Amino acid sequence: MPQASIQQIMTQASRALPANVTLKNPGSPGETYQRLPGASSVAASRGSLSLTDTVPRLSETTTRAVSQPAGETESLAMAIVRRSRVAQAGARVIPVELAPEPGSPTALWKRAGGFTIVSGANFTEGDDVSPLVAQGLPTSTEDIDLDLMGQYGVRFELSRRDYKDSFPGELDAKIINGIVYGIAELVDRVALARVAAALDALEGGGASFDLAGAAGKGLRFSELQALVGTAGAGAQVDNGNLQVSGVPAELTGEHAGTFVGAFDRLGIALMDDIRVLVERTRLDGGLAVTCWCDAMALLPDESFFWSVSA
Repeated sequence: MPQASIQQIMTQASRALPANVTLKNPGSPGETYQRLPGASSVAASRGSLSLTDTVPRLSETTTRAVSQPAGETESLAMAIVRRSRVAQAGARVIPVELAPEPGSPTALWKRAGGFTIVSGANFTEGDDVSPLVAQGLPTSTEDIDLDLMGQYGVRFELSRRDYKDSFPGELDAKIINGIVYGIAELVDRVALARVAAALDALEGGGASFDLAGAAGKGLRFSELQALVGTAGAGAQVDNGNLQVSGVPAELTGEHAGTFVGAFDRLGIALMDDIRVLVERTRLDGGLAVTCWCDAMALLPDESFFWSVSA
């Protein structure tokens, strides 16, 4: 599992020619640089990170402590799951694999199709006199539609001092860890927005949460989790434990609402291609790092979730 790195892309960008400059007659006595009219004057380099890459760790020094256990390694995907509140509550993070490069031996390619939840089949009494009534499969599925995946980005401005005064690998680790933590927050924001929108679309905003309603869905109490948003609705603290209507809860800053549900019925598709663009923006060597990722929340059946208003 390779270690994620933006440093190489940054190095390439620091040495790259602007897009409007080309080398004319290379290797000859008449070798010269020529400007191309209408082209960008920005020098840039592109690359990508994979969810399977290892997150680089900041090293401790005598003047700096780092809140990461020594020797600990994890992939970008695992770091996102560890920091995401909805993932810790049970939601599934689904990497969406890229298609092979054009010209590869693979003739056909199918990406991950969707997120499916399976419920118990409804057994009823029946005999020759009272035959069984046919039912549909006890499943609910939402497909992963690449055209519907949201595109989200972030941009950092770095001065020459930012990377000249850094220890080897330090700036790289800071940027990638910041990206990973940000994607975890994005996962929560996208997922909770989808839950809220689905519940708002129900008549009356959906049923209020109570244990009878959860029991009616066939849920065990241990399957229930709550997330308390910035409005703090329904939050109670008992003996140092955060709860909503007696359900174990955690705080989130990614939505105002409070939600209770079986979060393992919620999925978040993430494209396994975190695109990175590094541009040389100033004459003094300053760089801009832009990162893009694609995400989509998957909620096959919103009836396993409830919003709490008080």
